[in-house]
Amino acid sequence: MPDMTSLTADAPTLAASLAELAASKSIYRLADGRVVVSPLIVRDTVYLTHRTQPAAAKPMGGQTKLMAPRSGTSTPRDSVEILSFLTGAATVNAIVGGTAKTYQVRAGLQAQLYPLANGTNKVSVVRSGTTTATVTSPWTVVAAPVVQDLQYHAVSSGR
Repeated sequence: MPDMTSLTADAPTLAASLAELAASKSIYRLADGRVVVSPLIVRDTVYLTHRTQPAAAKPMGGQTKLMAPRSGTSTPRDSVEILSFLTGAATVNAIVGGTAKTYQVRAGLQAQLYPLANGTNKVSVVRSGTTTATVTSPWTVVAAPVVQDLQYHAVSSGR
């Protein structure tokens, strides 16, 4: 692993250093194209985020004053997001709204979105037949909530 001084070297050395960092799974690219060196991923960890109801759901408990996003904020997202930090390539098995989903991921940071659906959400990471991380959301998604709840809920397989 190169030390930080090698990152200030000439272009060919810098390119080689970045390639080595990428191979060590410790480099991330931000949306604006900047490269950030992060700690090495030492254990598989998966994060699961979702809402408990669609943003447009009407509460069934008689609530009359409803929340609305403030002007200038992003539109509420009716999605389930799975964010994985993995030490190696693996298979991700997810239950989204009670429906099984499976996809392959490479080592490093990966994000996967699925439409929000009624039911339970769970994720497990499997490599070479062994489950290396698993997380189950304690929150069930419903179409007809008693009260409005626009917050996002998150759970992690990490310690």
